Amino acid sequence: MSTSLTVETTRFGKFHVTRDQIWTFPSGLIGFPTATQWLLLGEDEASPLVWIQSVSHSRLALPLISPRRFVRGYRVRVTPSELEPLQLDDDDLLFVLTTVASAGTALTTDLRGPLLFNASKRLSVQVVTSDDYPLQYVLPVRADSLKRSA
Repeated sequence: MSTSLTVETTRFGKFHVTRDQIWTFPSGLIGFPTATQWLLLGEDEASPLVWIQSVSHSRLALPLISPRRFVRGYRVRVTPSELEPLQLDDDDLLFVLTTVASAGTALTTDLRGPLLFNASKRLSVQVVTSDDYPLQYVLPVRADSLKRSA
């Protein structure tokens, strides 16, 4: 049986979760190297927006999207060494999300710093690509058009 814990957040309130609901980023995220454990919140097909909430930092939550929903043909090119923290096996499910930021009424996403998730092992890593994708790709939606899901 998995151990239960309480996660208190400033944005979403209090959660009671089990350890198997936590995603581990062994190296943290860019700018947040000590935040290695996260919850993925708001998996709702009606909204393209999901959130990752730090387990240990109550104020740290980041909105994410699937970039393929907005950028046709988006592909992440990484080296095998960048994938090592994910401990991928042939049958593991891998998915990609990118961070979202607002710029006035516009929303942007960082296509050069995607987050890769091994859903089978709940391991994640953020990589920096050298692709020609922009750091701030303007999304074809207004900031107020996305509902906050949790």
